[in-house]
Amino acid sequence: MITSDLAKIDDMWHTFLLFTWDYSQFCERYFGYFFHHVPANGREPQVSPLKSKRQLRRFYEHVYDVLGENTFRQWFMDGRFKHNGALLKKRRTH
Repeated sequence: MITSDLAKIDDMWHTFLLFTWDYSQFCERYFGYFFHHVPANGREPQVSPLKSKRQLRRFYEHVYDVLGENTFRQWFMDGRFKHNGALLKKRRTH
C-alpha cells in the first residue's frame, strides 16, 4: 500500500523506470540487484497506521543511510517533498 507520504516518491520512481539504463545502474549500485516494479492490483492487505508509520520511518532511514543526508534534505526537508524535519533530528541521535 502506498501512503500519501510515499505517493510522491512512487511518482518519482515511475518516472525513473522510464529511463531503464539509468534505473538499472542505480539499482545495481544502491541495492545490489535490479528492483522490479510490481503494480498494485487492489488486493494488497490493509496495513495498520502504526505499521505504516514504521515502514515510512524505515524508508526515510534507508534514504538517509544509502543516499545520504543531502538527498534526504533535498527530498524531504528543503525540496518539493518537504516533510517534518524532526525525523532527521531523531536520526542524528542514533
